[in-house]
Amino acid sequence: MAVIGIDVSKQKLDCAWLRDVAAGKVKTRVFPNRRQDFPRLLEWLEHQTGEPQDQWHVLMEATGIYHETLAHWLHAAGIQVYVLNPAQVRDFSRSLGVRGKTDKKDSVVLARYGATQRPDAWQPEPRKCASLRRWPRDSMRWTKTFSVSETGARKPSSPWQPISSAQSMTSCWH
Repeated sequence: MAVIGIDVSKQKLDCAWLRDVAAGKVKTRVFPNRRQDFPRLLEWLEHQTGEPQDQWHVLMEATGIYHETLAHWLHAAGIQVYVLNPAQVRDFSRSLGVRGKTDKKDSVVLARYGATQRPDAWQPEPRKCASLRRWPRDSMRWTKTFSVSETGARKPSSPWQPISSAQSMTSCWH
């Protein structure tokens, strides 16, 4: 069994493979957080661990939306994925006496968590649920529209109105 912790951010994936649980030996590497680079991550893990993918246990924190693409991609590849509550991982890190917070340290803590805590495996939610959950984020951006009255004062001309998802939120207020 290979335990891999991945600290996911918008730009990068800090990965830590826990080589020796008892001695705390790890191998780390950073990859871009882009779908086209995920196969490089798998190649590195295959080379390092020497174990088949179905023996890998990959742990990551729920990081808003940044972890979702990787979690789905790894799961589709047949890899056991664990998406953890960040508060539980933070408390676990404190219990280990880890000082400071870096992406590399976080990936090692995630791997150690997986080696000692046995969390529940992550399962992707059904497509209908995922699309419903993303609906407000993807398609319902709202802004107030204003008009100028005869006196020149700004007042709302109508209640909230949707804007296209292509419009940026910052352009709503200019």
